[in-house]
Amino acid sequence: VIHSQAQINKEQKKALHQFKKGTIYLDREEYKRAAKIFRKLVNDSPKTSLELVTMFNLGVAYEGLNMCKSAAVAYRRVIRGAAADQERMRAQALFRLSQAYECLGDDAKVISSLIDVIRRRKLLPQEVGYAEVPARLAAAYARIGNRKLANQYFAEAERGLKQISNQRGSQKRKKEILARTLFLMGKLDPKQLQQEDSKKYLQSLEYMQRYLLKSIEMDHDKWSPKSAKQLVKAYDSIWVIVKDIDREKQETTDELVQRRLEGKKQNLLAGAINSIDILKRERFPTENKNYLLDSLFSSLAQRQKEFNTYLADNNLGTETTKENESRFGVHRKGRSITPKKGK
Repeated sequence: VIHSQAQINKEQKKALHQFKKGTIYLDREEYKRAAKIFRKLVNDSPKTSLELVTMFNLGVAYEGLNMCKSAAVAYRRVIRGAAADQERMRAQALFRLSQAYECLGDDAKVISSLIDVIRRRKLLPQEVGYAEVPARLAAAYARIGNRKLANQYFAEAERGLKQISNQRGSQKRKKEILARTLFLMGKLDPKQLQQEDSKKYLQSLEYMQRYLLKSIEMDHDKWSPKSAKQLVKAYDSIWVIVKDIDREKQETTDELVQRRLEGKKQNLLAGAINSIDILKRERFPTENKNYLLDSLFSSLAQRQKEFNTYLADNNLGTETTKENESRFGVHRKGRSITPKKGK
């Protein structure tokens, strides 16, 4: 079928209008509507300069819908299709691909993708390439038990935060960038608890919660409340695996399996209790009143009490296991990034 140039131009204008509409839906986090538009554009529209961006936005919409496998497919198509002069697009797609793999629980691919991103970090915003990316790498290495590399990339993320903090610019703008970056660095999807074992989840939580705490301490009107909500949700989600363990225990009569499940539950709850203690020690002392911070620690104290009560009521005890002693009994390093007064 041969189309006239006028007809092609008309179709392109229509596609551009739909693209802008889909972008508005993305900004509003109306992911279902956005995905419908971008999927149709990918399938039906003529080839345009917006083709890769459309595919990228489709991946973002799929992420918002927790369709992580579909998001990964979209990002891989962007990476393969990016030309030599589209390295920035490739770098962005690689970073989003690592998040899709994180959602899927594939830490080997998370690490591989993020290492590729590191090589292209100069193409990304500084807060992403030099703070968020190494922070996500630190969490991934922690989940696979490589504490040496986890600590290495954690230190790199801290240096990245310092660079951002030392940048010139208005204090208001810098505060927003820092609070947002810290939120994104610490963002931990609770659904990972259903995909990972409890040990991996606690290792992720231990590394990521410090960033959320720092974001809250920035006292930003948008990002600090989001960080507090994320942190409380992370601990609330622990009850999901506790209920799953109880359900699994009821479905078996094997005493060895039951004891193993009880041990797993004890380690999870004891680890959560210790993680909250770690967070308490990392709280930066200040004379300034921060009601959000006070409310957060009040909520976490209540969760800690509930965890302890559950252990006691179910005769699990709260003895620290050897694993928890090695993870939580070491001296914690001091804070290297601290928000200053007035920021």
